[in-house]
Amino acid sequence: MLTSIETVCASSPVFRHALLTSEKKRIVGVIAFVAFFAVLAAVRIFVLGSAMSRSGLVVSALVIAFELMLFRAVNQALRSDADLGKSVWYFSTALECLFPALGVAYLVSSRLLPDYRPLATPWVLAFFP
Repeated sequence: MLTSIETVCASSPVFRHALLTSEKKRIVGVIAFVAFFAVLAAVRIFVLGSAMSRSGLVVSALVIAFELMLFRAVNQALRSDADLGKSVWYFSTALECLFPALGVAYLVSSRLLPDYRPLATPWVLAFFP
């Protein structure tokens, strides 16, 4: 007999609690990963004088802010034994998948030759953590 994850979550509060606890750990990992690259980019821009786009720092800050709000929502869901909506998880997954791709596509230095931009940016490292 096959059951969907929604059926298991609805019938087992322990499983739902374990799933949300796992999500908390994943969110902390995403925040640490993005913050690490944001700090590296800031050092590279402001200390070393790199020609990287500064808008990448703003985008990183927005992603970190979203992840912190998601972390808060997961904590509230754990305390109240509630579940977050599917749209929150879909948006979170889409954002986390698109973040490095958009960085490689739009947040690279315009001083580099177009052929080398995707390879000469630290954003490409986000694909291979």
